[in-house]
Amino acid sequence: MVRQGNLGSVLHGMLPCVEHILVVRAGAVGDGLLTLPALSALRTRWPAARVTLLGPRSLLPFVRAAGLVDAALPVEDDAGRMLYGDDSPHAPTWAAADLAVVWLKQWVHVAGRLDQWGVKRTVGSPSQPPEDANIHVADYLFQALDPLGIGRVRARQPRLVPAAAEERAAQWWRERIGTGAPPVVAMHPGSGGASKRWPVERYVEVAEALTRGGLGVLVLLGPAESDILAQWQLVADRATNLQILSGLELPVIAGMLTRCAAYVGNDSGVSHLSAALGVPTLAIFGPTNPARWAPIGPIVRVLRDPAWRLEATKTQQSRWSLGSERVAAVCFHVIAKRSRTAGR
Repeated sequence: MVRQGNLGSVLHGMLPCVEHILVVRAGAVGDGLLTLPALSALRTRWPAARVTLLGPRSLLPFVRAAGLVDAALPVEDDAGRMLYGDDSPHAPTWAAADLAVVWLKQWVHVAGRLDQWGVKRTVGSPSQPPEDANIHVADYLFQALDPLGIGRVRARQPRLVPAAAEERAAQWWRERIGTGAPPVVAMHPGSGGASKRWPVERYVEVAEALTRGGLGVLVLLGPAESDILAQWQLVADRATNLQILSGLELPVIAGMLTRCAAYVGNDSGVSHLSAALGVPTLAIFGPTNPARWAPIGPIVRVLRDPAWRLEATKTQQSRWSLGSERVAAVCFHVIAKRSRTAGR
């Protein structure tokens, strides 16, 4: 969609000159990571333009490391609040743009504010497709770029891990994993929504099956998983080659993931991060629709629990039927396939 008064100049990408692009995107880290293909397309279309992102705080270290933006501001802070308020008649320096791309629920309101601030062209859309639209979110975001003549392409995999986080991950790996260790499968049993979490007991069964099969397991836990930390510590006490990482910053987790042979997790930001990093990723879906929300990456396998149906909502209870044997078997298959490919 295009800001109505600017339609004529934007059609077919006929912008006179683009020196500064402002991108506005809210949401969690998974939402932000699904924006990377569109961000990359903007950078490719106007490589000399300065790109400023007003986006989720958790996403900013990754887009900086990837070189997709020149400046990045948290949308949760004052800059984001200025977009909605009525007390900022003068444009901040970060908003002095030739082109703005806005993915927000109230994008039309924000487009009006940017117009008042003198932004020359604004395109945008709501941050998510309608509930009845069976389109992937990443493809939906590209639709806002149609008036600019930018097609739907999946760009090359960017480098996402910041240098400092990479160093911390490398040091931990040397000290705790070492060289010559068996392949390690990362596992994140959490998610931002409780209804999206496959039962933790089945994750434990998968972890034990993987370690019995000669693989290492690295369990990633964040603040939202504090309620299951003690349970996992008991598992670590009796299992070999199983370690727990808790409370690390997301960029350091990214550095850990790049060293893993595979990853398994729910529909969560960490699953999206794993896929975006190019790690072979197994994502377990329940109430959410993978046709809309599946992680994007070169090697992604989605298991949709058959007990859930598309009409299920977050308030409905459904019985997870996907068994741990199935998930463990897929993990072993992914590891074997990767080993065969690496040996060629």
